[in-house]
Amino acid sequence: MLSHGGILFLHGPLFEDHRETATSNRALDLDPRSREPDSGLQELSDVDAASGREGLHREARIAMQANNLSLLYRKG
Repeated sequence: MLSHGGILFLHGPLFEDHRETATSNRALDLDPRSREPDSGLQELSDVDAASGREGLHREARIAMQANNLSLLYRKG
């Protein structure tokens, strides 16, 4: 639904390169995944791939408190 040049901002915990994450983030992943296998924390590379299929490219990755990331994507 974004027009050319539109911005998508995401904030939250993600896995990166399949590395272990903080215990609190692991709990955020396991609980919803126990009910729905495709839910839970997502892998950053998968988010990048999905956004790319929609014509978005990542412009920024900012590490935040509590092992979260802020991501900025722009529609090209």
